[in-house]
Amino acid sequence: MSVSFFLMTIGAKASIPYDAIEVSLENDRSWLRLHGNTYVVATDASAKDLFERVHAKLTAHDTLWVIKLDPSERKGSIPKLAADWIRDKLIQYPQPPRRTLS
Repeated sequence: MSVSFFLMTIGAKASIPYDAIEVSLENDRSWLRLHGNTYVVATDASAKDLFERVHAKLTAHDTLWVIKLDPSERKGSIPKLAADWIRDKLIQYPQPPRRTLS
C-alpha cells in the first residue's frame, strides 16, 4: 500500500487532548503538528480510518477534518521545520505518478 499524506484539523470546545491524539498516531508512518490544532500525517491508513481513530479521542462537541494532500504540488511559505519534514517524507515515501487523461 502506498503512503498518503493527510491534513488533519481539530476544533475543540475545550482543550485538545494532544497526548491522546498523538498516541493514536503512533502506528502511522510519521506525523507533524504544524501548530496548535493542525497536523500533517503520512500514513498507510485511509482518511476514514484516521478520522475514526482520532475522533475517538475527542468529545462529541469537537470537530475533526481530515483531507488528503498532494504535497508534490504546493506553493507558499511554512516554517522551515515543516517544509523540511514534507521534503524528507516525499523522499522517504515517493508518491506514485499522477494519471492524466489523454
